[in-house]
Amino acid sequence: MLGLEGRHIHQSSAGWIPVYLDSTAETPGKLSCMSIGFLLRDRGDSVVWRGPKKGSMIGQFVEDVVWGELDYLLIDTPPGIILSIFKSF
Repeated sequence: MLGLEGRHIHQSSAGWIPVYLDSTAETPGKLSCMSIGFLLRDRGDSVVWRGPKKGSMIGQFVEDVVWGELDYLLIDTPPGIILSIFKSF
């Protein structure tokens, strides 16, 4: 959807560095993106998450990614994710 296929995150001493969508004159600003898809070796690989693993990975995306200063944080989760996992944040 955003044309970021094939891009990868990077690990730094501060945490994961997200993938950035470059700004243009028509779309100023910076969009930082994080997806489990950036961690997979192949686009066709599947990920099966159950129970605490789902909450743990989403928690890592919130806590361990170097987001920088944010105006908004949008979280798109698969069906069945209980948002109560964010109570600790």
